[in-house]
Amino acid sequence: MDRYVDDWLTDLYAHHMLREAQAYYEKVRQPVVIRKAGEYLRFMTGGRYSLQSTFDGRQLFAVDGMQRRIPEKEWSSGLGDQIYLAIRISLAVAFSHQIESMPLILDDILVRFDEERQKEAIRFLADLGKEEQVFLFTCSEGTRRLAAAVQQEQAGETDTIHLFEISRGTIVSAD
Repeated sequence: MDRYVDDWLTDLYAHHMLREAQAYYEKVRQPVVIRKAGEYLRFMTGGRYSLQSTFDGRQLFAVDGMQRRIPEKEWSSGLGDQIYLAIRISLAVAFSHQIESMPLILDDILVRFDEERQKEAIRFLADLGKEEQVFLFTCSEGTRRLAAAVQQEQAGETDTIHLFEISRGTIVSAD
């Protein structure tokens, strides 16, 4: 019987500690992540949208240029994908800054974006590349073409986009 009580107390304590960690994250870390994700979204949408959450952090809103709060159920799939990407990258950057800066490794994250959203996301990733190390992998010729176009646009302004291809098992520069 003592063994069961010990197991129950251990489980109860672990559950309590997880709730405390979650509460701490929601109060301290989540506002920073959402604020940064809002900045990322603003960049990716050319200033058309930013992001806000309710006080308790349980609901997100896209905020348009007229300061209207748009609930999640009214987001287009494209806007939802942009918000999801902004939050994921904001989380990754926040976590990497807590320990040691790590590269962001992104694999075909733009497949659901239309061409304009892809281009804006690539511009955003190039800008993020000034502060963070970003690797974007894709098998999409369209995404590669857009990355090359953004690279051309930013020539001389920044040197954060470098294109590579895998040819016969070897990584070669595509610049």
